[in-house]
Formats: sequence, structure tokens, C-alpha cells
Amino acid sequence: MVEYRPRRSTKRKSGRRPPDPAFGARLGAGRRQAGLTQRELAERAGVTLNSIWRYETGRRPEDYDVLARLGEAVGVSVDFLLRGGGPPSLGAAEQARAWDAALRPLLASSGLRLATDRKMRKRLDHAWRALSEERKEELRNLVRRAVALAAAVEHILPEASARAVNQEISVELSATVAARILGRA
Repeated sequence: MVEYRPRRSTKRKSGRRPPDPAFGARLGAGRRQAGLTQRELAERAGVTLNSIWRYETGRRPEDYDVLARLGEAVGVSVDFLLRGGGPPSLGAAEQARAWDAALRPLLASSGLRLATDRKMRKRLDHAWRALSEERKEELRNLVRRAVALAAAVEHILPEASARAVNQEISVELSATVAARILGRA
């Protein structure tokens, strides 16, 4: 009589880490706090939309560069994404961050910059912390519109002209954001 032995699979098992739902929850919360859609996050981090979906459902990227780009795009550290280290909640982190750090992730892929002198920066930091969440969201939307305008300019104009126009947009955006934070507009 012949003894039956089940064959072992010749397929190589994936070296993937097991899903980490906490990582996905932190990434999703950070993305929403930064006011980004999954598509916008994918564009800024240089990954596919499907990858963002996988990451938010618990699959962690294997590549540290991807982790760093994800963290930068949503405005949190890699340590926070992986272990929850740093500020206990993103709401507290948002209040503690300076005004330009709170708005900078929205500008990441556009080439636009917010520029002020050091003295003005301190005044803006203080005023930013006192703003209501509704007013902060209005400012985020203003920055998003400027980013969309910059993207349209880059698409329509030749590179040198687009760069000059986007510099002007940056100057106007900086002045407008500062005025609105300080309550002058």
C-alpha cells in the first residue's frame, strides 16, 4: 500500500509583514487632518492610489523612502506612523505646529512657498493658534486653490514663464495668508 503525502507548495511565500491596522489608522487620520484625499496623498508621495488604499487598510510599505514621503505629505513623523510615537493625537499636534508647518504639506508638490520674515513669523504663529478650526480650514482651502492655479500655470505656460508666474503667486499667497491669519482680510 502506498502512503499518501500531501505535496508541499513550491510557491515562495511572500516576505510581507502582517497587516498593521494601527499604521493604517494613523496614516488615514493624518491624511484627513492634512485635508488630503487618497488620490492627492498618492500624488504627493509618488505612489499609486491602490497603494494608499492598501496602506490605510494596514499594509505597511517596505521602503523607508515611501514611509518618509507619506509622513512628509501628511505632516507627521515616520515614528508616529509606525509606532504612534510623538504627539498623542493629531489635533494636539496641529495646535502645536507653526502656521507654515500646518500649511506646508498642502504646498509640497506645487513649488509654491510661504515666505515671511522672522519677526512676522512669531506673530503669525501666535495668531494661528488662536484661530478657529473653521478659519484654519478656510486658509487651507485658499492654499489648495493657489496650488491648483500653479498647476494650471505649469500646464499652460512654458517652463521659464510658469516659474516666474508661480513666484508671483507665492508672493501674493504669502501676503494673503498672513493678512487672513492676522485678521486683516
